[in-house]
Amino acid sequence: MIEIMGESADDLVAARASGKITAEDYSEVWVPALQKAIDAHGKIRALLYMDETFDGWELGAMWEDAKFGLSRMDEFEKVALVGAPEWVDKIVELTGHLTSITFKSFPTGSLDEALGWLR
Repeated sequence: MIEIMGESADDLVAARASGKITAEDYSEVWVPALQKAIDAHGKIRALLYMDETFDGWELGAMWEDAKFGLSRMDEFEKVALVGAPEWVDKIVELTGHLTSITFKSFPTGSLDEALGWLR
């Protein structure tokens, strides 16, 4: 499940991921929130907080994430991930070298630090 967090404001979209992320989570919650911020502000900052119950992505969710991210890459300024699995950290590090987006991964328990970095 993905839910938009209260810390979201203006060009910052923050979301909490728990359990298993589905394609519907992306298409009904995450992507519309990102699109709304992009429409209003042009470039945005995004945070995905994977809480202690996070159990990964369904294949359809990974596809939705890649599809949206690749098509809108120029509209992201910074992206922070909190509590991501190690393999995701490696992908984020590689993606950061291939794009103009500034990515940063934070360990579990570093939500406030990640929000501060984004602001």
